[in-house]
Amino acid sequence: MEAKVSGVFGVIFDLDGTILDDIPYVLNIHVKITEDNNFPLTDELDALLRENTGIPLCITGSNLVRFKALNYLGKKIKLPFFNRLKMMNKAKKFIYEFFKKCPLIKGTQETLRFLKENNVKIGMFTNASRLEIKRIFNGREEILKYFEGNIITKDDVKHKKPHPEGIIKLINKWGILPQNTVIFGDYKSDIQAGKEAGITTVGVLSGVGDLEHFKRCNADYIIQDISEIPVKFPKLMF
Repeated sequence: MEAKVSGVFGVIFDLDGTILDDIPYVLNIHVKITEDNNFPLTDELDALLRENTGIPLCITGSNLVRFKALNYLGKKIKLPFFNRLKMMNKAKKFIYEFFKKCPLIKGTQETLRFLKENNVKIGMFTNASRLEIKRIFNGREEILKYFEGNIITKDDVKHKKPHPEGIIKLINKWGILPQNTVIFGDYKSDIQAGKEAGITTVGVLSGVGDLEHFKRCNADYIIQDISEIPVKFPKLMF
């Protein structure tokens, strides 16, 4: 049974791993690349590449960091320099192709509809670019309508997460109190940004961060994914 809320509240979502179910794919991009290059992937190398390639690709909006992560992968599987450049170009292409059909986290549309029906202001703060948002939601603009232009990308701020600039922009635009605002995210940068902005922070287990990760970050709450919001939302606010 869905709980009802009252008052003026705001909810801010991260994108990757919170709304977009892309983390399992991106975390394992090194598996596809090693297979394509016939390089044996040991358990030790798998863990190393997941940490130094997959996670940077998941959490950053920086092309430089992405380049460094893929270059690191290429070096670890002993690709010559020009082969690494070809691999990086190919990797970018099949990541873009994946995002065209990448599924949303289960219950995303139902959750957004619930918040909208309860007059909750809905925003997004992501380290992705405006162009990436356009690519990701091309053909599913019905999701974007819930945000009504309240999407802050890396192109809209001087400081990306974990800096709270994007959160503060949304709070000021909405004219609501920080204590009436919640951020949902799958990584410590979301929690850190929320803490700096003085809002409630909720870690979601549908992306990069696990239970211990969010405990270390001192997230106010931890949930499995955003499909739980219609039931748990009032408790998360207070």
